[in-house]
Amino acid sequence: MKHKPQMMKMRWLSAAVMLSLCTSSAWAFSIDDVAKEAKTLAGKGYEAPKSNLPSAFRDMKYADYQQIQFNHDKAYWNNQKTPFKLEFYHQGMYFDTPVTINEVTATSVRKIKYSPDYFNFGNVQHDKDTVKDLGFAGFKVLYPINSKDKNDEIVSMLGASYFRVLGQGQVYGLSARGLAIDTALPSGEEFPRFREFWIERPKASDKTSDYLCAAGLPAGNRRLSLCHHAGTRHRGRCPVQSLPA
Repeated sequence: MKHKPQMMKMRWLSAAVMLSLCTSSAWAFSIDDVAKEAKTLAGKGYEAPKSNLPSAFRDMKYADYQQIQFNHDKAYWNNQKTPFKLEFYHQGMYFDTPVTINEVTATSVRKIKYSPDYFNFGNVQHDKDTVKDLGFAGFKVLYPINSKDKNDEIVSMLGASYFRVLGQGQVYGLSARGLAIDTALPSGEEFPRFREFWIERPKASDKTSDYLCAAGLPAGNRRLSLCHHAGTRHRGRCPVQSLPA
């Protein structure tokens, strides 16, 4: 989504978003750390996200974008003793700006480096040199929620602040938004964008996983947390706290 010109002149909204599937123990990074980063961004002038996409990806149609599939054999945490698998979405079409994705453990925070080797590009013609320094557009989490021998997608985060979650035996419906501002107003709606994620690596015995997110757009300052519990149905809560400008 594109912001209106007058909105581009407004200040950052830095939203700290936590999508949580459980109550976790001590980690090297917390929602308070995200709030600190949000306050730092709030003190800076707004800069519109910059696209780094080559034309072959920027101008592609939906059918072409669908050909870019994550290689399941290279799912993050494949080599870890955890039932969760982490996969990524490639940039393309209107998913044109990269997001930063970090892995959080009890002792460290590490940025997950993009590599085109994570993906199968199907029939999409592209120069390998032009994609080597791109980034991820979002991520999804897989878990054997319905059958022990099959990983199902249970969380998807892609585009603006859109996300989807699933419970046992459910199928995806419409996406939800982490933050909606000025909906249906004459002034026009604003669309926050997820810009950075911190994903906690689940332990072998965990049946849940936690995510922290930061979003930005040109207005106000707020901190938002979402709490999601995995299981036979989705349960969520969404408290919002204002941050000082």
